This record gives sequence, C-alpha cells and structure tokens, in this order.
Amino acid sequence: MVQQDPKNIYDRVFKEIRASPQIYRLERGLLYKIIQIILMEDKPGSIQEKTETICKPLGITSSALKKDDNKIIANIVDAIFMERQALAGMPMIKDVLKTIDISSKSVSLNQTITNITNEEANMKWFVITACLLVGVYFCIKYLEKTQQQKENKKQSIGSPVSSAPSRAIPAALCFVVPAKIVYGLQNGSTLTKETVIQIAENAAYFNCTTRKNADINEEQLVSTNDDIRPDSQAEVYIRIETDNGRDLISAKTAFSLKRNLLKDSQFIVKQLFCLKNLSGLEVFTRI
Repeated sequence: MVQQDPKNIYDRVFKEIRASPQIYRLERGLLYKIIQIILMEDKPGSIQEKTETICKPLGITSSALKKDDNKIIANIVDAIFMERQALAGMPMIKDVLKTIDISSKSVSLNQTITNITNEEANMKWFVITACLLVGVYFCIKYLEKTQQQKENKKQSIGSPVSSAPSRAIPAALCFVVPAKIVYGLQNGSTLTKETVIQIAENAAYFNCTTRKNADINEEQLVSTNDDIRPDSQAEVYIRIETDNGRDLISAKTAFSLKRNLLKDSQFIVKQLFCLKNLSGLEVFTRI
C-alpha cells in the first residue's frame, strides 16, 4: 500500500463527496450525511450503528440546519487545534482562512467558521470534520471497552476466586466380573452411573487407566469365544470408557472409583469377552 499523508486522504474524500450533486442541495443534516457516506451507512436500509455512535453524543442530527452544524464544527476544530497559528498553517484549510487574520486576538475562531459563506470552502470544513469524527467512533469504542473492564474488575474484587474448569481426560474402566453381572450387555452399550457402580461392586479385579494403557493391558489377557450366559461360571472382562475420567485414572479402591464417577458423564462398553484364565491381571487391583 502506498503511504499517503492526511492531506491527500482528505482531498480524495472531499472530491468523492463533492461529486455527488445532492450533497449541495441538502438544507438539513449535511454533517450527519457526510459522516454516513464515509462510514458507508448511507444506503437505504443500512444500520446506522457507527453513525449514531459518533453523532448522538455530539448533538449531530439528520435534521440540523447548516448554521447548527457550523457551530459544532467550530467547537470541534477549536478543541483539536488549540493554536490558531498552527491551524492557519495547515495546507488543507489554509485556503479557507487566507482572507482572515487568524492570528488576531480580536477574531473568534467560532465566528470565522460560522461566517464562511463560500460554498466550496464551507463544504471543506464539513468533510474534514467528518473525517476527523470517524476516528471518534473508535475512541468511543475504546472508552466503552476500558470502562467495562473496570466494572468487571470491581465486581471481581471480594468474589471467591474460582479455578478454571479442568480439561476433560478420557479414561478406561476395566473390570473382571462374573458373567451374570454383565449378561445382556454388548460392545457399544451406553451405561448409567448406577450400572457402572453395580459392576464395580461385583468386580473381582479392576484397573482404571488411560485408553492407551488399557490397549496394552488387553494384549496380555487370554480370551475365549464363549457366549456370556447368566448361568455361566466364567469370568468376564469388560472395558468401559468415559470422556471425563480425570479423577478416575489410577483409582486404587472401589470406594474412590464410585465416589469419583460423574453422573452426567457418558459410559460406553468398548470391550466385553470371557476370560480363559486369570493370566495378565497382574496390573489390576484385586478387590
């Protein structure tokens, strides 16, 4: 992007707006309209969010007479350019004031602007002021944001510090139980917290670990293809997974396991098969 000085930007904006014939025909709301155009909120149906944010606090309206707009412009310029000599030297507006002794203490800046009769010069004041005010929108948004931050800080003082929610960690709950306890279940079954507790209470062995470790441990188990029957004496291995098992991993007692089961967690059966023997259960806790 080619670097441009403010004068070039203001000149280009002025030429674009001046090219619109209806601008010169406006008797009311000229400053409001120019701000609308620069913010591209002048099309029918456009939401006037930015325009209203700038204009409302400053009393700029769509029904204001030019003399009222001129007073607002004079106040704005007076606030921004406190040194009149510096103002008179600005390239963009020097031609507007060249016939006026701006350095004289007897000349009021407000009078200077409100008394301008040249249509072209007056329009320049409107455009440059509108350009400056567009920046006010971002200033107001900044002030609103900082004020909100201060209010949030005040509200937080004296409030108990709450720790950020812990990231959910998946866990594998692995049990060895009598066949009758898990009869009717299958891979993919969704269990309630109460069902998991029932399985834990009837388990001979259990191991709560990560999914990766559960995969490794299962490689040491010896399975059979026997069906799981309610009258069978076989021991059955069942692996139940949950996405929120941070407090379950490495549980050493059935009590701690049951205590840390979350009611709103989802428990899904991932492995279910009969064991040929108890080989490979060395890493499990025996109850």
